[in-house]
Amino acid sequence: MRLTLKNPIRFDGVGLHSGERTSVQLLPAPSGTGYQVRFGSEAFQISHAQRSGDGRGTVLSFGSHRLMTVEHMLASLRGLGVDDVIICPDGIEAPLLDGGGLEYCQGLAQNGFAEQSGDRDFFCVAAPVAVQSPDGRKVTAALPDDAFRITYTIDYSGTPIGTQTATVTVAPETFIRELAQCRTFCLEAEVEAMRAAGLGLGGTVDTALVVGSEGPLGGNELRCSDEYVRHKMFDFVGDLTLIGRPLKGHFIGIRAGHAMHLKLVDRLGRCAEKC
Repeated sequence: MRLTLKNPIRFDGVGLHSGERTSVQLLPAPSGTGYQVRFGSEAFQISHAQRSGDGRGTVLSFGSHRLMTVEHMLASLRGLGVDDVIICPDGIEAPLLDGGGLEYCQGLAQNGFAEQSGDRDFFCVAAPVAVQSPDGRKVTAALPDDAFRITYTIDYSGTPIGTQTATVTVAPETFIRELAQCRTFCLEAEVEAMRAAGLGLGGTVDTALVVGSEGPLGGNELRCSDEYVRHKMFDFVGDLTLIGRPLKGHFIGIRAGHAMHLKLVDRLGRCAEKC
């Protein structure tokens, strides 16, 4: 059995980095479509995208078309178990919404899902795979597993974030409860440099956790004690969606981020088998 959307749904908002109004329409898709991105009459499989994760978000390129900050939208679709969907962007960036996946998931759940024939074509990690940054501090890895599992560690020593580690087995119920509500974040000390680089122009203390010396600014309270690491795990689900198939494996991130996630995606393309 495969899952698609029951009806078309549209999400409107502001792009996290561009600060521009943007929207995306998600359409039901025939069994076996997978994740397809459509720009007018041109359609592309998401696994075929050129991808970059060096600018505090994941950017996809399909020929002359470019779509920024796709990870929250993709994580929400994959986390809820959607197999087949057509993604129609209207703008250069996916909407930020609440800064995580809560509004995406609520909208998708209210819209409903439709079962259709066909078996899920899982991407299974066949053997351990690991990549690391040149200095060895950042690591992503994948191990064989009979479920979709993520373990992540972040290290912001000297800040209120500190060091956090969590593990989640990703299924629709656990995804909604443990990951989707967790919002994007940055340090207050990073904001000026980000804005100077043309990043974070659409972020506010209402849609992101901006962390000062005492904790989140703007009266924000954490939705869970380890919201920071869980948002990184949420991002990881979105980036792993670029493989183009549902996953079975234990995926690990240590002080990682989008660039390291995508390096693992590239490596995994040569190290998986059907299951």
